[in-house]
Amino acid sequence: MCIRDRSWAKIWPYRTPPLIIVVDPKDSRVIYADVFKTTDGGRSWKQIFPFKCAFCDLAVNPRNTEILYATFWMKGGKVTGLCKSEDGGLTWRKIFDHLAIPIVIDPRRPMRVYVGGEGKVYRSMDGGDSWAELEEGLPRGLIRSMLIDPINPDIIYAGVDMAGVYRSEDGGETWSPLGRGFPDTVKIMDLAIDPSSPDFLYAATIWGDPFTNDYGLWRMELPPRRPYHSVNPLGKLLYMWGGIKMYKGINSLKRR
Repeated sequence: MCIRDRSWAKIWPYRTPPLIIVVDPKDSRVIYADVFKTTDGGRSWKQIFPFKCAFCDLAVNPRNTEILYATFWMKGGKVTGLCKSEDGGLTWRKIFDHLAIPIVIDPRRPMRVYVGGEGKVYRSMDGGDSWAELEEGLPRGLIRSMLIDPINPDIIYAGVDMAGVYRSEDGGETWSPLGRGFPDTVKIMDLAIDPSSPDFLYAATIWGDPFTNDYGLWRMELPPRRPYHSVNPLGKLLYMWGGIKMYKGINSLKRR
C-alpha cells in the first residue's frame, strides 16, 4: 500500500489536546499523553495525575519503566515542581519544588536526572532524592528544552529563552554558548539529534519576528565528540582479585 493511501486513526477521546506524548521504551502499547496513560495502544485511557494541571514534560526511566518524572503547570498557568512515580503513574510524590520544565535522564546512568529551570540546571545523581544547582556559564532565562548527546551523555544541550543554545561537556557543571545566529527574541522549544547520524543538532523555535523568518526549525553541524567510555576502578579491582583467587584455587587443586 502506498504511504499516501494510508489514513490516520484518532485515538484521543478527550476535548483537551495533549501537549506531550511519551512512548514506553520497553512496551509500545504503553503511551503517556499529557496526564493520561494507555496500556493497550490507545483503545482505553485513564488519568494518572491527581491534580488539575497539564504536564510540561514527562520522562521514563529507560531501565525501569515504572519510574516516571513529570514537571507540570497548575490551572492558571503556574509552572511548579517535579513529581516522581515508581509504579507507572499510579501514585506520585513531589521531589522538587522549583520552577522547571524539561527533564532528561542519562540513558547509561538512569539515576542521573537533569531538570531545566530559570537560568540554571538541577542535577540529581540518586534518582531525585537530592539535587545540585548548576549554573556556571548559563545566562538568565528560562530553559525550555534539554537534550543529552547520543554519543556522549556527559554532553548536554539546553535551549535558553532569549539566549540560544548552550552546551555542557562535563555533565552540567559548566556551560558555554553553542554557535551564533539566533535572534535575541528566540525561544528554543525543542532540541533533537538523529542518533543514527548525530552530526547535526536541530532546534525548534518560536516567538521570533515572523517577517524575518526568525521562528521555525534551525540546524547546526556539531563538532566531533569522543564516545563515552565508562571505567569502574572498583569493578576492575574486584575482577583482578577474583581472577587471582581463582588462579590460586586452581593451582591448589593441581597440587593435590
